[in-house]
Amino acid sequence: MNKVCLVVLIGVPGAGKTTFCERFRSISSKQCSLVNVIHVCFDKFIKLEDKIDLDTGRFKAKRQQLLESLGALIEGIKLHDQNKLESANEDLIRKFNENISIDLSAQPRGKIYGILVDDNMYYRSMRYEVLGLARKYQTGFLQLFFNVPFLEAKVRNNKRANPISDEIMLRMRSKLEKPNEHFYKWERNTMELDGKVNFDYFPEIEHTIVQCANAPEASKEPANERQPVEQSTLHKVDLLLRKTISDIMKNRKSNIDSEDLKRLSEQLVNRRKAILDDLKMGSIVIDPQSATSEQMRLLFE
Repeated sequence: MNKVCLVVLIGVPGAGKTTFCERFRSISSKQCSLVNVIHVCFDKFIKLEDKIDLDTGRFKAKRQQLLESLGALIEGIKLHDQNKLESANEDLIRKFNENISIDLSAQPRGKIYGILVDDNMYYRSMRYEVLGLARKYQTGFLQLFFNVPFLEAKVRNNKRANPISDEIMLRMRSKLEKPNEHFYKWERNTMELDGKVNFDYFPEIEHTIVQCANAPEASKEPANERQPVEQSTLHKVDLLLRKTISDIMKNRKSNIDSEDLKRLSEQLVNRRKAILDDLKMGSIVIDPQSATSEQMRLLFE
């Protein structure tokens, strides 16, 4: 049976994710690589348009369809079943008019496949959906976070043949939830990159993919990841979150105008609600007695 690692790429448009995927795949195919790299670029399947709703509606439905098809591809790869792969590709062509070319006959059984899931993945919930696939099909799971200054990403985006609008860029930046393995234990397998295609770190990434593929996610969530918290703990954490929001607002108040300050306040409040929801579900672990102000602040980045 083949082994698979799902590699989730995180970052705003222009952060260098697709360039990395293309070069990493090219180098892996030319050398005696330990990993057979498959690039799944969401932009090919789901076109970002100014009128598309990034949170609900058609965009969300299309993402769900693509993830379902990706699950079928994973199953075909693991079983080394070309017929399953072709069936999954027929489904992709029918839904998206695109496919993912994979020839299993050219590879021996027992190979490790690294599937690069090339999307912005700005919401943690988006990444958690891919983790769900990793658990369902018992594959490895790795996150690559492209931590690039926004202005640099914006310049790169504007050089594209079909750049994404500044409005969508700003919306994605404001929604980006950076990986935080301190509180979200399932984000433990995360590497942070600067967005520059530095070939020196390619071997380390390949080695990490192999490690994750050889230690697949369990089919069931760890028991400590879904333990509901007591109301007293929830209240204490909420007080910390409110204080953190207050501190952030005070620090930013003199640097931005009233309209931007209002938008920032709305974003922080929505983020606080999301954190509390995660805490209630047990997908995040926060000890109000030991959490530092800096750790709390990072939850809002």
